[in-house]
Amino acid sequence: MRENDVFISKECNDFNTLFCFIICAFSFNALNIKKIECMKNVLFFIHATPFLMQTSNDEHTINDAINDAINDANQTTPNPVPALLSVDHWKHTKAFTHNARRETQTQYYVRMSAAPEVIELVSLDSKPFGSVSEAIMAELFQMAPRTSTQNDGVFEGHKCEIKCARHWAGKDDCRWQHLEPEHDYDFAMLALLDFHEWKVWCISKALLMGELREKKVVTFQGKQGWWTLKSAIMPYLTPISGVDCLRKFVSTFHK
Repeated sequence: MRENDVFISKECNDFNTLFCFIICAFSFNALNIKKIECMKNVLFFIHATPFLMQTSNDEHTINDAINDAINDANQTTPNPVPALLSVDHWKHTKAFTHNARRETQTQYYVRMSAAPEVIELVSLDSKPFGSVSEAIMAELFQMAPRTSTQNDGVFEGHKCEIKCARHWAGKDDCRWQHLEPEHDYDFAMLALLDFHEWKVWCISKALLMGELREKKVVTFQGKQGWWTLKSAIMPYLTPISGVDCLRKFVSTFHK
C-alpha cells in the first residue's frame, strides 16, 4: 500500500460521512500533521458518527414524545370554571352587559369628533368643570372680578351669575343647576360646551326667578337651589355670540 493511500472503514456507508472524512483528511494534511495521527482521528470520527447520529435521533424522539404528551393533556383537560368574583365570570352578568351598552358623556363627545380640548374639559368632575368653565367665560367676556361669592363677575356694572353645562350622552340637551333666587346678580349667563365651541345664552334674573318659576320651567332642585332644562327654557333665552352682543343685552337693564 502506498503511503498516501486511504482506506475507508466499512461503517462509512453514508455519503455525508464520506464527505466529512475527505474534508478532515485534507485539512489535516494541510496542517502537516503526521499521517498516522491524521488516520487515527479520521477513523475515530467515522466510527463515532453513527453513534452520534443515533443519539441525536433518540433525543429528537424523546422531545417529540414529551411535546405530544403536553398537547394531549391540553386537549383533554377542561378549562377551569372562573371564580365567582373573577372578571371572567361577572363580565357575563346582565347588569354588566346592560351597562356596557350605555354610552358615557365623554364617549358621546368622542363619537361626535369633539376637539381634544373640549374632551379634556368634558372629562373633568362636576366641580372642577364648573370652576374652570366659569373662569373661561369671565375671561372671554372681559368681566371685572366678582363682588362676592353670590356672583361670578361684573360686566359693565351688571353682576353676572355664570352656569355651564355639558351635553347629556347621546342627547342635544343639558341641565343648568344650582340657581339661587336670593343671590346677588342681575342676569344669568347659561353656557353649553358644544363639540367645537361654547354656546352661550343670557337671561335676566327677574325673568328667570319670577315668571319661569311660576311656569315651572325653572323647578326646585332641593337644598342645592333651582334648575332648568335647556329644552324647556330655550324660548326665553337671548343668544350671545360675543362681547358686543352681551353689551347690547345688558343695555336694556336699569342700573
